[in-house]
Parts: sequence; structure tokens; C-alpha cells
Amino acid sequence: MANDLKMAKVSAILELRERGWTFRRIARELGVHRDTVSGHERAAEGQARAAEVTLGSEGPESGEQGRPALTVEVSPNPKPATLTLGVQPAEPGSGAPGEAPSNPAKVTLGVLASRSLCAPWEAVVQEKLEQGLTAQRIWQDLRDEQAFPGSDESVKRFVQRLGKASPLPFRRMECAPGEEAQVDFGRGATIVSPEGRRRTSWVLRVVLSHSRKGYTEAVFRQDTETFIRVLENGFRALGGVPKVLVIDQLRTARVARQRSPVFRTGRAQGTPPSDPRQLRRRPSRMNAALSDALRRLRLSGVVHTLDVRLQEATGNHLSHADFLELILADELSVRAERLHARRVKAAAFRDLKTLDDFDWRFNPPVSRKTIYDLATGQFICERRDILFVGPPGVGKSHLAQALGYQAIKLGHLVYYTSIFDLVRDFLEDEALAGANHTLARYLKPDLLIIDDMGLKQLPKHSGEYLFEIILRRYENRSTIMTSNRPLEEWGKLIGDVPAATAILDRFLHHAEIIEITGRSYRLKDKARRSEKDTCKEGKEAVQWRTASPTWSGLF
Repeated sequence: MANDLKMAKVSAILELRERGWTFRRIARELGVHRDTVSGHERAAEGQARAAEVTLGSEGPESGEQGRPALTVEVSPNPKPATLTLGVQPAEPGSGAPGEAPSNPAKVTLGVLASRSLCAPWEAVVQEKLEQGLTAQRIWQDLRDEQAFPGSDESVKRFVQRLGKASPLPFRRMECAPGEEAQVDFGRGATIVSPEGRRRTSWVLRVVLSHSRKGYTEAVFRQDTETFIRVLENGFRALGGVPKVLVIDQLRTARVARQRSPVFRTGRAQGTPPSDPRQLRRRPSRMNAALSDALRRLRLSGVVHTLDVRLQEATGNHLSHADFLELILADELSVRAERLHARRVKAAAFRDLKTLDDFDWRFNPPVSRKTIYDLATGQFICERRDILFVGPPGVGKSHLAQALGYQAIKLGHLVYYTSIFDLVRDFLEDEALAGANHTLARYLKPDLLIIDDMGLKQLPKHSGEYLFEIILRRYENRSTIMTSNRPLEEWGKLIGDVPAATAILDRFLHHAEIIEITGRSYRLKDKARRSEKDTCKEGKEAVQWRTASPTWSGLF
């Protein structure tokens, strides 16, 4: 071991102590700590106790002739300290005068520490040890009941001498099969999604108290609906429903230390959970100075998770590098979520749409493969454009905004606007001599979405503004446009045929045209609402005819 000194240095310490040197002087000369010097001296004294030392040997194994060998034999039952010095006389003719005798002197040292103060109460100590009491508790009882004069250390040494270790008292909670199950959420590993976003997973564990058989499922949300769904999956996997469900203080199952109404409604299995109990709050390990320093560094992710990470590092004995990796991952996760939220807000979507919300069965001509290929964001990296053409209500704006949201998830800057709002911004800022700021706003995003082209006649000079944007973004940034009119009518809509020709020439050079045909979603929804209103009016009319009084009853 690294703390053990070599035998030469240990021998030097013991020899210098025999010469009367102090601990401080030995430590200074040998370059060790004073506690190390005192520790080796105590170790040497402990070896001397209860030992029988024999000087001498029989036969050739003792070494050189005339030099006694040293053997140490530990006595199992040491006696009180005795010292015996005896020299047996040499037998006639055994050797020349002055030589060491063949049977050298034998010195016996039987040393035992002083009699323990606990010896008169040995039976009492044995009885309390069998009851599972610790040495500290035994000393308190002896002091209060028997007027024991010694210290707690004396009782601890006596207990160790008796060979009785103080077991930790615990009581196993036994449950009948199917009686009880325990449920708890735990933090799982950080998972990187296909889009490159880091997400924190949560692990729900359901354990039967009798057999310790469990079920584990990882989820991304800790809401009540997810909690109920995972419980149902766990009960199916375990083959039954326990009688009592211990939920402790799960926030998904209680509100203000009470069970959540949603959770009570979703418990169709008839499993009453045990009442939650107030637990002692664990004090925070983060002081005010550390919290202030983290906030100045804008490490808010570390501020919110540091206490949990400290407990995790202590319980799992994590290294400094692993602990640092965890808190930095928390900070990066929080920053990624906030950046995503800021970019979605800056995109100014009219209605936030996703590809999962699109009804692909309503208009089958829409190519799902083409749209999902565009959702990979490859067209943005290649600076290509997209043009959606089709009648109103077929889903052009929905797909354009969904592709924009997918681009944000991939880390791109997106801005959404209608063609009318774009022209109005230029007109207003031109009146205030700020057209350059407006142009910079439309040139900065990686993906610009211009919606509703062709819905209304555009004001004068609209073609100049749109041409300037398309010209600047051509082969530099990607643009998505939606149009309700054929491309041949753009000149009339803009009011400038040459400008419309120049716009289409550059925009369509690297653009992919997606023509969508079919029925209108808005008309479908309107027809559905009309059917509901008609059915409702019919039911009200029936109720009025059946419930209205007759005129004959009024006279």
C-alpha cells in the first residue's frame, strides 16, 4: 500500500525512539508525519503484547553458530506480565570456554493490557449485544443504570475484544404476494434524437414488494397521462394489479400532497394507492455565493440541477470528470431548449404546424416521400428553393410551415410572412427611410417562407421589392413560396410583367415545384360543422314538439 513505509524506515523509527528522540525530531529527520511515527510505535507495542519471544534455536536452522535466532509465537491465552531470565549451564565438554552455549538463554514475555473496566458487566454487555444494541447505546445504558465509570471508548474496545460486531438494526417489511407495489420516477440517460436534439429521459420503475419483481419503462414526459399508461403496461407485464400502490410524493399523482384528480379518474384498475406522507426536505448543498456565481455566468441549467447531480455523484461515487460531464450536459440541454423556443417565436408562424398533423389520406396525390425528403433539410444546405402551387385549402401553407418548423429543429433560422405583409413592411419603412433594415430582416434567415402569393392584387412597386429579395437570396439562401394562381398570372398580380419574369427566372432556376390538387380542408371542416348544426337543430325541434304544452290545457 502507498501509506506503508519500507521496513528500513520503520526500523529506523523504532530505533530512534529507543534512543529517546521525540516524534517531532524523527518526523523532521526522516521526512514523515508525526502521526506516522506514533502509529508505528503503537503498532510495535501491540505486537509486543500477548507475544512469547524465544531467543535461540535447535539445529542448523538457527543460523550461524553462536548467534541466536529470533522466533515470535503469539500466545492464545496471554498471562499477566512476567519476566524470566535463565541461563542453563553448559554441559561438560560441550565447547570451549567463552563460546555461546548450545541451549541459549530463553526470555519469556507475556504481556496483557490492563483489565477492562467493563469486565464486571460482561454478562450485561453480552445480553445487550444479543438484543442488537450498538456499543454507544450499551455505554449509555451502563452509565445510567449501572453507574459505569468508564468512557464509551472503553465499551467499544471491550465489545471488539468479545468479538461481537455491532450489527445495524433493521427490520424487513414483509408483504403478502400481490399486496403492495412501489412506484417511482428516476432520471435516465440523455438521448440524442435523429434531429440532433438532446433530450432527457425519465425511467418509471414498478416493483412488487413481495417478490421484488419489477417493470421498467423509459419516457420523455412526466405527466399524469404518461404515468397511467406506463402503469397499465407494467400491470400487464407483471400479470396482475397489486392491492396497494405506494406512490410517495410523485408530482404526477398528487397535487399539494393530495392525489391528482386526473390520476384518480384514470385508476380504472381499482388499485387504491397509499396516502402520501410529508418527507423531510433535504437541505440544499448550494450556498449563496455559488448560486450567484452560476447566475453571473448564466449557467441557469446548472443552477436548477446541481443539487440533484451532487446527490447522484455521492450515491454513485462518480468521478470529477463524470460529474462535470453531467452538469455540462444539463446546461447544454437547457440552452438547446431555450434556443429552440426563441427561434420558433422569431419565425412568426401564423399557425405552428407539423408533418405529424397533416392528413395524408385526405388528398392522396400529395407525395409523402417527397415532403419527408425535403424535411431532412438537404435543400437548405444546397441553397435550393421550393414552390407549392395549388387551389386554396389543399394544405400548401400547412406543408410550408411544417417544413419551416422542421428546419428550426435542425438548427436553421426561419422566418414566415405573407406576400402582402412583406410589401407592407417595405412601404412603411420606405416612408421612414428604413428600407435597408427591412431588407436585412428578409435576407438573414436560412429559410424564408413567403405565403399567399396570388390571393389579392399587390400595391405598386411590389415587384421591385420582391425582386430585390429573390435576387439577393438567389444561390445564397433558400426560399419557400406558395401560390394560388398559375405562374402565367404573376405579372398581372404584381403589376409589373418584366419584374415577374425576372423573379421567376431566378427563383425557378434551383427550385422544386410541387403541385397539389384535390379537395379543400376548410370546406370539409365546414361541411362537418354544418352536419353537426343540422343534427343539433333537429334534436331541439323534436324536444320542443314533445315538451311544449297543448293549447287545450291552457283554457
